[in-house]
Amino acid sequence: MDWTKQGYTDEISAQLIDPHNLDSVRGEMKDLILSGSSISYGYNTDTRVSAKLQTYGNSYISNSWIRLVHRRGTEMRELGTFVLQTRPEVSSQYGKGVYTYNLQSVLWTLSNDLCNGHFSIGAGAYSRDVFERICNTCGRSWIHKAGARNYRYGATKIYDVGDSYLSFLFDLCDSANNRLDVDGHGRITDEPYFTPSNIEAMWTIDADDPHTLLLSDEITESATNENIPGRAIVIYTSGDTEIIATSDRGSSSPYSSAQRGYMVASKYQVSDMSPATQARAQQLAKQYLDETAETIQLQCKTLYFPCETGETLYLIRNNEQKKYLIQSIELSLDTMNQSLTLKEVS
Repeated sequence: MDWTKQGYTDEISAQLIDPHNLDSVRGEMKDLILSGSSISYGYNTDTRVSAKLQTYGNSYISNSWIRLVHRRGTEMRELGTFVLQTRPEVSSQYGKGVYTYNLQSVLWTLSNDLCNGHFSIGAGAYSRDVFERICNTCGRSWIHKAGARNYRYGATKIYDVGDSYLSFLFDLCDSANNRLDVDGHGRITDEPYFTPSNIEAMWTIDADDPHTLLLSDEITESATNENIPGRAIVIYTSGDTEIIATSDRGSSSPYSSAQRGYMVASKYQVSDMSPATQARAQQLAKQYLDETAETIQLQCKTLYFPCETGETLYLIRNNEQKKYLIQSIELSLDTMNQSLTLKEVS
C-alpha cells in the first residue's frame, strides 16, 4: 500500500481477548472515543508499549485483555494486545459516562510477577529452553523470531527470591545478545540484536517529495553529549572470581578528562562472559565505550505507516540522505497521525 495516499478510511476496533488463549476473542468494545486515545511505543522502555483508550459506556468484559486492531482497505494490523493496568476512570461528557482505560503491555505483567523461590539455570542449559520455561511458568505465550540466538550457559546461575520474571528475561536476552519485545498479538518475543548501523532501512521519508509522509516541515533536532562517558569499567563476577577492566578515551577526544577537565565513567556489571579472561573483559570495555557517542535526535510528525520501534529509515532533506533508528512512536487513534523520535546512526 502507498501510505502517502489520502482518502482511505481508517477503522479502529478493540477486541476483548481471553488472556489464557490469545486466539480467542470474547467480544468487541463499543462506542470508542478515538479523540484522546493513543498508543505509545518505546524502543528503550521496559514494557515496550502502552496505550490509552476511551469509550462511551462500559462494554468491557471482566478479566479480558484488549487488542487494538487497525484496518485500512485490505490491510489489517494488530497494533497491540494490552492488559488493564488499573480500574477504568469514569467521567461524564455530554451527559454520557466516559470510561478511560489505561493499558499496558504483556511485559508489564511480568514486572509484577515476582519469583517466590531461587530461580536457577544449570551449567550447560540453553537460553531458549530457559526463555520458554519462564514464559510457561508465568502462563505467557511466546515466539522466537528468526535468527534468535541460543546461548549455552557455562556455569550455574541463580537469581534471588523476589526478583521479577521480567528481569530474568532481560538478563537472559542480554546473555544471548537478543532483544526482548512483545508483538501485536500479545506474545513475548526474542530476536537477534543488531547495532542500528547494521539494521537494513525499511522505510524512506523524503521531505523534498510533494507526496511525503511528513505532515509539516517542522523537524526538531537536538543533541546530547553531557553524559557520554570518557571511561568504561567492566566488572565480571562469578563465584569467587572477579575480573575488572577499564578503557579510556584518547586525550584528543572531546569526552576525555583531558578535554573536559573531569571524568565521566560508566560501569558495566557482567555476569556471563566467554571466555572469562582479562583480555575478553578489556575487549568488552572498549566495545562499550565505542558504542557510546553523541546522540542526534529528531522529532517529526508523519502520516501513519506501519513502522515499528527498532527499525531504521532513511530521511532525505535538502537532497541529503541520513539513516535513523526509530526510538519511539506516539500514535493518535483519532487522526492516525504519528509523532516519531528518530536517532541518527552512522
